[in-house]
Amino acid sequence: HMKIVNLANELQGFLIQAKSESVMRNQDFWVHIQGLPSSTGSWKLTLSSVSNVTDITSMNTVAELQGHLYRGLVVS
Repeated sequence: HMKIVNLANELQGFLIQAKSESVMRNQDFWVHIQGLPSSTGSWKLTLSSVSNVTDITSMNTVAELQGHLYRGLVVS
């Protein structure tokens, strides 16, 4: 139960950060979801300045949310 609550809070915080970064930098950003569905925690969210997931690099990544803390939860 607590893992679900923690994940919900982290997702909310990540999206708030995405909006704040976009407003602060006056720039569009995209949230890319990779590795779903997963119950092993091998998924991640990436906040990036590029629209195509194949173009993501460390230089255009603003933030990441890794799923490894949520192993055992089925995220889809």
